[in-house]
Amino acid sequence: MRRASGCPTPYAVGRAVEPDAYWSADGGERFHRNKWSKYERGLHCPRDTLVDKTERTFPGSARQFRHVLWTILKQPPRSEHLIAEFEAMLAPDVHSMILKWRPRVLRSANNSLGRLPKKLEQVADLDALAAMILQIHAARLAGNTMAAHRWAYHLYRCLLLISDDLRQCGIAQPLFELIQFRLLKNVSHDGRQYYFPAPLYIAASHYLSDILKQISGTANPALDRAQRVSFMQLTLDLYHGLACRSALNPILQVTSNEGPPSESYQRVASLSKQLFIWGWNMRREERPRECLPTSSVFDGTDLHAWQPSPWRDSCSR
Repeated sequence: MRRASGCPTPYAVGRAVEPDAYWSADGGERFHRNKWSKYERGLHCPRDTLVDKTERTFPGSARQFRHVLWTILKQPPRSEHLIAEFEAMLAPDVHSMILKWRPRVLRSANNSLGRLPKKLEQVADLDALAAMILQIHAARLAGNTMAAHRWAYHLYRCLLLISDDLRQCGIAQPLFELIQFRLLKNVSHDGRQYYFPAPLYIAASHYLSDILKQISGTANPALDRAQRVSFMQLTLDLYHGLACRSALNPILQVTSNEGPPSESYQRVASLSKQLFIWGWNMRREERPRECLPTSSVFDGTDLHAWQPSPWRDSCSR
């Protein structure tokens, strides 16, 4: 609401919604309720009557507050019927996209399990995020761990694609950690799972924003949303350098949930982590992002000025 209205503080937002809650005494002394600053810090939750009242001042705010995503995170669906009910609560364009592509996904036709997530990435909002979470739940209910595993990869990417919006709303880091803790840490296939160090999420968001400014040649406000998402997708898909892709995409790691991993899986996981570290070192040292890593990166002996840093500890965790 603060972003939509241009109001600089919770006080200004509250005064726009509830002008009668702000008054002055005869002596000029001002009085007001301080609940809006507590809403911003997550210390209080507004009642439905206030949510409805706020909707009249800021149309669309009620849907954000009552978004189906929050329900899904509190009460994960345990049946296909509940998943269908939640999907019907999504934005019409997202819901119709899922219904259109689901038959192809079930038949594994035309690389649909790769194309549908990319289309949802292009939407890049809370509805797309909720849709991806529901697809993971649906795949797990069906026993399709491979599909759930692939959806997890794109869910991490979607969290990064919308991170700028989430940061402006003040919920980026807690939402990322909540989804990772309640869902993504339990998604694996054949002893492998995708992972991104939670302490690096905000840094990655700033990293992507900086890259966006460089490759677009202009400031972010000059781009519309579709252009920004398109640029960010290209960055995650290698178009703007291997270092960017390696640093911003989730790491593939082995997990002990399904028994001892094979040597080949361990090797792939080791390479994934080393490329991730190399990508962040390239960023930190401002080396050209387009160049390929030296062969010694792959055996761990040369990760470009490996030095103790906060992200190193985050990656090890």
